[in-house]
Formats: sequence, structure tokens, C-alpha cells
Amino acid sequence: MLQQKDTDFKSIWKNHRTNVLMLALIWLAVVWLVDPRGEFAINDDWSYAHNVQSLYEEGKLHFSSWPAMTLIGQTIPAWFWSEMTGFCFTSLRALTLLIALGGLVWVYVLKRTQ
Repeated sequence: MLQQKDTDFKSIWKNHRTNVLMLALIWLAVVWLVDPRGEFAINDDWSYAHNVQSLYEEGKLHFSSWPAMTLIGQTIPAWFWSEMTGFCFTSLRALTLLIALGGLVWVYVLKRTQ
């Protein structure tokens, strides 16, 4: 007999909540160990943060010529986040970590429900 696939949120949550919660707890433990707080840029964070800060403070998108890619896909969500939390490197890192956790859970659920 073929196993029925999970197709809606309720059945996915019911069947996978323990594993998803374990993934989230492991993720939180790693974040706690790394301690991502701090008002400093890491690697190319300064370029991304400059775009967000410009949009947050001046209401204008300002892209420098340095990044080869456009950062619009990162800048707009980060601007909304900054409007709620205020602009700082720590809050931008928190947003990145939340998006990464969401991606981790999404990939897990996607692979388990195929």
C-alpha cells in the first residue's frame, strides 16, 4: 500500500512537529553558542547594511558600485525589519538567522513530504 503524502499544513505539522522543534532547538543552541550580537560588520555586511541604512534613514535606495549583485531582494525585507526594530547590525543579523531557520525547516519539510 502506498503511503499518503502530507499535503496541508495541519497534517505536516502533526506528523513532523517533533523533528521540526528539535531542529529549531538545535538551531537556537548553535546561535546561543556563536552569540551573533555586536555592532560591527562581518565580511561584506557593511555593503548590505549601507543599502538598508540609506533606505531606512533617507527613504532612498542607494547602491554602491562595489557589489556585483543587486541587493534589492535583501534590502527591502531588511528595511521593513529595521522599521520595526530600528537599524543596527545585530537586528539585521537576527533577521538573517530567522530567515535561515525558516529555510532549514522548509527544506526539512519539503524533503520529508516528497
